Amino acid sequence: MQVIAGTVTNPLGIRDDMLGYTLATFKDKPRALSAAIAYAQYDYWIPLTYNKQSTRKYYQAMGYAIWCVDYFADFQTGLKYSRNLAKLLRDTPAREKHEHFIEANYLSPGIYGFGNLSDKELAQKCELGNY
Repeated sequence: MQVIAGTVTNPLGIRDDMLGYTLATFKDKPRALSAAIAYAQYDYWIPLTYNKQSTRKYYQAMGYAIWCVDYFADFQTGLKYSRNLAKLLRDTPAREKHEHFIEANYLSPGIYGFGNLSDKELAQKCELGNY
């Protein structure tokens, strides 16, 4: 499991390289940074749960968090951030294989949605820090 988890020496409970990238990307946007840290935490924790319900719960929460990153920063920044974070998460053959297993066996299309929330309701979640 340590091979998959990687090195974590920070109190936020995510890999140090993921945290470093997140801090550097949003150093001038504290509210986007807060949402991005939540996104990184969910992205990191998903493959470590080995529980379908928890995995799906984290995945949906991850969707809220990245929406809030876009809300506090902008869409292109959020898109670039999520793609680069995904590359970091899959930076070894073992991690790539494990991520594929989780995606294929625990997640399905449509999980990464927001239900029937409007943009206004999503923005309210962001403003309240509910990601």
